[in-house]
Amino acid sequence: MGATWTSTRTTGANAISSSDEGLASEQPVCYRVIAFNARGDSPPSNSDCTTPPAAPTGLTATAAEGPAIDLVWTDNSAVEDGYEILRATDGAAFGIVTDVPPNSTTYHDAGATTNATYSYQVRAKKDGGSSDLSRTASAVGSCVPASVTEICDNGVDDDCNGLTDGSDPACSLSCSNGCPPGYVCAIWVDVCVPHCGDGFQNGDEGDVDCGGSCANKCTTGQHCWVSSDCASFSCVNDICQ
Repeated sequence: MGATWTSTRTTGANAISSSDEGLASEQPVCYRVIAFNARGDSPPSNSDCTTPPAAPTGLTATAAEGPAIDLVWTDNSAVEDGYEILRATDGAAFGIVTDVPPNSTTYHDAGATTNATYSYQVRAKKDGGSSDLSRTASAVGSCVPASVTEICDNGVDDDCNGLTDGSDPACSLSCSNGCPPGYVCAIWVDVCVPHCGDGFQNGDEGDVDCGGSCANKCTTGQHCWVSSDCASFSCVNDICQ
């Protein structure tokens, strides 16, 4: 190996990197670099070798308890440094979720906690490069709401909107700034939280989770403050008609 050298490409002046694509997987390949100008070639650099890994195949994605999504694939490489797991929630914009060790064939994605379709690809990595991507596999994540509003200090996506604690917009509203319409102050965490689905009559609601700034209007027989609280737009003696 390395006894016969062939030229793969020529770069411009001052280049410090180059890519070589379309190589056979699982086959060792070595490189060295030679500088040149009008007066001739420099001596070659030191040589360095690598082996492009074979791509994984047979990727599947299955919804699992947790909630989560389980991935399974076939490891086709004997030389990989590990595998990269890529995920997209729009089927197109894939980003690296994590790396897993060499010889891995499974991954448990505990981050798939919203009721949305998650798409995955997997590739083997080696010496800073990677194999071709696996096929795309998709599954629907799941989330069972623990609360209609986000609890802002427990590390859980309580309202199943894909955002946790401080990343949830509900947790960025400080009571000290005054709560906007449709929100009340959760004094135990000092944040404004939506009140129109918490099972209580609060804020400006006419009755439980209806009227006021809530989208739902109160129905006949429910309490009201003004006519606009009622679906009928008729509030007589504080009762929707």
